[in-house]
Amino acid sequence: MKICVLVPSEDHLATAGVRIRYERIGAGLRARGHELSVMVIDNVLPLGKQLADIYLLCKCHDARSLILAAELRARGIHLGADFFDDYYTLGGDSRFVHIREWLRDIGPYLTFALCSTPPMQESLRSLLPHLPCHMMNDPYDAVDSSQLGQAIARKIDKVNSTGILDIGWFGIGDNPHFAVGLSDLKDFGWVLDGFNRAGLQPRLSILTNRRAMTPDRLALLTRLPVPYRLEEWTEAGEHQLVQESYVCFLPVNAQRFSIVKSLNRCVTALTGGSQVLTAGYPLYADMGDYIYSGSHGVIADIAAGTPRLRQETLPGLLALMRGNADPQQEAAGLAAFLESLGSPVKTGEGAPFLAVIHGRLSTGLVHKFAQRLGHISVAGPWSPAALNYDVKVGRIPGGPAGMQLSEKALKRLRPEHASRVKIFTAADGRKIPFLPLNGALGDLAEFQDAARLGFDSVLIAEYSYLMNAAGAAVNDHFDVTAIVHSEYAPPFWNAAKRRPSGPQAALALETR
Repeated sequence: MKICVLVPSEDHLATAGVRIRYERIGAGLRARGHELSVMVIDNVLPLGKQLADIYLLCKCHDARSLILAAELRARGIHLGADFFDDYYTLGGDSRFVHIREWLRDIGPYLTFALCSTPPMQESLRSLLPHLPCHMMNDPYDAVDSSQLGQAIARKIDKVNSTGILDIGWFGIGDNPHFAVGLSDLKDFGWVLDGFNRAGLQPRLSILTNRRAMTPDRLALLTRLPVPYRLEEWTEAGEHQLVQESYVCFLPVNAQRFSIVKSLNRCVTALTGGSQVLTAGYPLYADMGDYIYSGSHGVIADIAAGTPRLRQETLPGLLALMRGNADPQQEAAGLAAFLESLGSPVKTGEGAPFLAVIHGRLSTGLVHKFAQRLGHISVAGPWSPAALNYDVKVGRIPGGPAGMQLSEKALKRLRPEHASRVKIFTAADGRKIPFLPLNGALGDLAEFQDAARLGFDSVLIAEYSYLMNAAGAAVNDHFDVTAIVHSEYAPPFWNAAKRRPSGPQAALALETR
């Protein structure tokens, strides 16, 4: 079978998640007769005969995935989602309303789910109880046990002969929503002071993404009790850091976002020949006796010449890895799971026809994606202004209020409304087809022109009503299969949101 992983942008192709999670199982899948590819979701278009058998969404939390989901389900093609991070169970956090709404909307179209930790798998059983879910550990890279043992021995000799203790920290240093990364390093930095008190000479090397290197975060690092150097992360730099570090320091805070993370950094450090010191939440407990939870253990084993990771303990480590992160085993497990799914049920006859209503932080990517698949792109009350929408509800500049229509929209208009279409001649001579809107929909057109739309208080109070009204206007005039809301920001929807038909209605009943 052909398996295609979809990511939201070119930048995501180079992320650790894609590099570790998918590239390392490619050979194992090929050995079992399957083909794995990774591409940006926009590059799926146009949908033709060369479709994959299975598509897997990876961090695609925008309306492009909803549009594609409807298209694939109508064709009877499997669609899954890989739930890397937990933005879904934080019900009291209004910052993630749009992502929770995305989950509700995508859920009926998904035929399976993928995750990497037991806590996330348990959450998915609650959020999407109808959905088969497979847990796949992040696999390690190739390991040469002979070379690894020699490298560890050299590190031990260096510490004993010089007293210099090289410590490594690597990873994403920030998150737009949570204090992680460099914040964790600062918060647990006191653990490193134990090396100073033991008479060693600790020196810390930090590799992280450039975005994390803000003045505020760099100021945090000045509070560390050990000298450090900071460099921008690269894959080659990470490999070198792990090779040179006697110990990698991987602290973890106990917030929900952090405790559902995978073991990939710990696996990378251990299979690269570095001891691992952690602090805080015991995320890496499955690695058992190979993990240090305090500097005192590292110091004692240096003095005794018996670090937890050494030539004599490597066979046990590799056996442990085979049970938790072996690429061949993970590939085999994923292949068996996907093969067991059978054929998905189609949602209906023919291709879907969708109306995409744009919110305040929707983008041109969604707009273009919808139009390239033949759907209509609709300007909501807060939509970005500079897009050639198929439908606009509002007042024509210098003219009446109504529903402005593109040529494509005119062709898809219900026949009974065709006679109501008016033509307005703009000041520049353009002929603009529009439908007058009366009653509540006329109120929407008037309201959309009001300057008060820019106030946050109006957004909070009216977002749901006005977005639903725009959807109702479209639904009344076009034979759409479904209304899709496109939003990147956390709007203030309420429980009286649109009442969809078809598969979306089923999810609304299951999850609300």
